[in-house]
Amino acid sequence: MVSPREIVMPVPATASIREELVVEARWFRAAKGWRGPAVTVYDYVLWHGREYPSLALTPEELERALRAVDRAGPPRSWRRKKCFYNAQRIAMFGEDPGLRYVEGYVRCGGGLLIDHAWATLDAKVLDLTMRRDKRRGHGRFRDRVLGTFEDRAYFGVELDTRLARERIDETGTSSPLLNDWERDWPLLRREAESRA
Repeated sequence: MVSPREIVMPVPATASIREELVVEARWFRAAKGWRGPAVTVYDYVLWHGREYPSLALTPEELERALRAVDRAGPPRSWRRKKCFYNAQRIAMFGEDPGLRYVEGYVRCGGGLLIDHAWATLDAKVLDLTMRRDKRRGHGRFRDRVLGTFEDRAYFGVELDTRLARERIDETGTSSPLLNDWERDWPLLRREAESRA
């Protein structure tokens, strides 16, 4: 028998990230062996999320972003492959009312969707985890996404930073809030109950 994980759903190369999420959601719900709630992360992100376009930070926003990053921790502490940690940290400790925490998906270079988290400042992407191919501007963060990006797409949902704080206080870890399998997907279960 073929495992659902071995089946690749064809998605046209020209598909938007939203279209790709719709295909993934259909496939994932149909996958045998899924033991989670009736609502998947894909569903939740599609229902409550949006695409985040590449938008340049104004000089004032750039100054605010860099100040928030400095408040949240020294440059050496922004870890690769720790998107939930990095994004939760800047959103919680950046001390700017325009900062938000977002979980969803990123697609780089037309490739696969990657479960990801980032912060936003006034709805503009601040991704201190994924490196950019081209280095430009913004001093020590010249290889990170501060507003503008090429050859990638972000689609996600803003989540309350209080939920991240509760998770950290309860477990001592910074991890996904939507795909929180360790606590039996509380956000997804609530969503499923509200739709029942």
